[in-house]
Amino acid sequence: ATCRPSVLTLVFWCLFSRQEAKLAGRRGRSTSLKERQPNRPQNERANSLDNERSLDTRCHLQIPRKTVYDQLNHILVSDHHLPDSIILINTSDWQGQYLSGVLQNQHLPVVCTCTTADIQAAFNTIVSRIQRFCNCNSQTPVPIKIAVAGAQHYLGAVLRLFVDHLSYKTPDWLGYMRFLVIPLGSHPVSKYLGTIDYRYNSLFQDTAWSDLFYKPEAPVIVQESPDVVSRVTQYMVGANGAHQLPIAEAMLTYKQKR
Repeated sequence: ATCRPSVLTLVFWCLFSRQEAKLAGRRGRSTSLKERQPNRPQNERANSLDNERSLDTRCHLQIPRKTVYDQLNHILVSDHHLPDSIILINTSDWQGQYLSGVLQNQHLPVVCTCTTADIQAAFNTIVSRIQRFCNCNSQTPVPIKIAVAGAQHYLGAVLRLFVDHLSYKTPDWLGYMRFLVIPLGSHPVSKYLGTIDYRYNSLFQDTAWSDLFYKPEAPVIVQESPDVVSRVTQYMVGANGAHQLPIAEAMLTYKQKR
């Protein structure tokens, strides 16, 4: 038996050009994301772990809500056509509830998830519809932009499902989905994307955005809020550069044929 390393890569879509994406990719190969991130205080790491544990606990207590399937069925209307984008929002926090309300008023393709069961149902449905599209069509599907709106622990929950599903799929599936990060709270990955994409940084790392969405408590009155819909729409429409970010590495064991 022989062991070989295998790296699973998550592809984020950014606002920079393809040429800028290549340069960012070259810059990013020398160090890992973990090495680039500043050391977080112990209490912040603990809070992040608590959030992830609470999501896992809720998964055992609840089943996916009907509204999740209703929203998905409204977006995924045909086996012969896939949507350009889907916005997954963590609505267990006030930030996600506010964002989902604003975006839904503009009829954007929003899926509201409150528990891990909701996220799993949404991701299962998306993967299933992509598979059905491939079964019904000879052409390769255009990558779906999947925006993940929430804090860091919410992105982590989505990534677990991404890893679980793609471990049973062919390498082609890496090109069927592209992820966009919309930060609602503490988010090291978003901060990293802001360091390599100045347009992304201007949308989601400025004071106006952080003052609104990084507060633990909902403001009584939202005053002088940034144009949330415009920022999200600019990101969804303008993202055309792919940045690959390794998220997992494993040693795969296989036997050579004699």
